[in-house]
Amino acid sequence: MDPSWAELRVSQGEMIAIPGLWFESLYDISARSSLAYFEWNRAANAKEDRNNQVMRLTQGGHCSFGKNKKEQEHSKIGDLELGDMRYDFVGMAVDWFNRWMKPQVQPVNDMPSNYTAFVGYGQWLQADKLPMQGKEEWYLTASGGLENSMMEAEANFDYRYDPANPVVSLGGEIAGTGDDQFDGSFDQRKNQSREDVLVFTSKPFVEEVTLFGMTEIGLSVSSDKPDTDFTVKILDVYPDGRAFNIGDTILRMRYREGLENPAFMDDGVIYNITLPPIMLSRIFRKNHRLQVEISSSNFPAYARNLNTNQNPYTSTDIATANNTLHVGGIYKSFVNLPIYVEELKKR
Repeated sequence: MDPSWAELRVSQGEMIAIPGLWFESLYDISARSSLAYFEWNRAANAKEDRNNQVMRLTQGGHCSFGKNKKEQEHSKIGDLELGDMRYDFVGMAVDWFNRWMKPQVQPVNDMPSNYTAFVGYGQWLQADKLPMQGKEEWYLTASGGLENSMMEAEANFDYRYDPANPVVSLGGEIAGTGDDQFDGSFDQRKNQSREDVLVFTSKPFVEEVTLFGMTEIGLSVSSDKPDTDFTVKILDVYPDGRAFNIGDTILRMRYREGLENPAFMDDGVIYNITLPPIMLSRIFRKNHRLQVEISSSNFPAYARNLNTNQNPYTSTDIATANNTLHVGGIYKSFVNLPIYVEELKKR
């Protein structure tokens, strides 16, 4: 990495010590980085006995919090119905200023926990910290399922990734694209009919489950090209079959050891990789299913990998990659789910 970038990074030990009231939207392009930086600041301040950082997390797009009540009473993000997401953001900000600048003034509302997050269906959760790793590993299986215990049966799922025919993005965490792309959550079944998209689906939930926190994804993969991408989406599958994206991530294999240590792949060698985590804040209702979708492109949300060892910014050479996902037995392909067990609140 060019050293000049490090000078601009806010994560190099720079703590915000003054009281901070943070707002973020889950489908904004900045969501995961903002949440990670907030959690770092919250923990650093807590070590100094300062409980002075609060995050309010909604499920809108870029800077969408605080719209008028009519827009929020029946909220949607993309095609996903969210329910009543109204909240008095202005009142919360006034109370926050009063707390720190006019302590003699009684707040209108109780001061929230460090995190207050919308999880759908008009419900919010409160948490003292953001789980940075899930509590329960679910494994991708040879039969295309998702199970919370390791399966002995091994399987290889092969597909061809052609950069000239990428998987087209349907929603996601984006901003500033005009009418070319739309942020949010959409039914992904159109993409799932492609031969280069792998789908793994859980059994229907027998009771309501809430996920909140960063979700680690590990895959065992191989390719016949020196570089390629692996993409993951997590979806909420409704009883009628609609499959809504609630989070996604991507890893460029040449950077699997970090941006400062690029390393190309060897043909046929199996690599165990950990993708950048996905932030989840979602209720899965009874009879809904969790789904994991894997491919090697999500364009134009992410730039295509041309599957070569050349400079990705200047090269025009394209190669088709034969990629493989390995599951079961000795291959640990999984998602680590952050299951939230406390009581939810309605507003």
